[in-house]
Amino acid sequence: MTNVFIQQAFEAFAVATSTARTELVRALAKQGVTTWEDAQPHAQQWVAKKYGVRLVAGERKAAGTLVLDRNAKNYETAKKALQRLREALVGIKVKPAVRNEVDDVTRALNAFKKLNATQRNKFLKLAIAMK
Repeated sequence: MTNVFIQQAFEAFAVATSTARTELVRALAKQGVTTWEDAQPHAQQWVAKKYGVRLVAGERKAAGTLVLDRNAKNYETAKKALQRLREALVGIKVKPAVRNEVDDVTRALNAFKKLNATQRNKFLKLAIAMK
């Protein structure tokens, strides 16, 4: 019986993790953050604050960016938290909001196509007269 409860606990964890990940991705997407590259500075700031690790200027390969201070007491914990956030977000494709807006010319052309021959002629005469 214990095995069943353990399996249920793992399943509950998987569902909760998946739900939290989905909620995070949706919240970030609403703010225009759709890639890890977009999210990384925000994640670093959050991790740095949460674990009390300063952000310092990167060196060598990381020159020109901010990185977690390797000399900080909680550096390894903060680094792992940042890695977990990255793992949760990398590879996620956020579908952009579908815009069903059609420009006015396309809309008019589609309406024109639906007209019968008499209506088309009348329309063209009016359009020419508008010049």
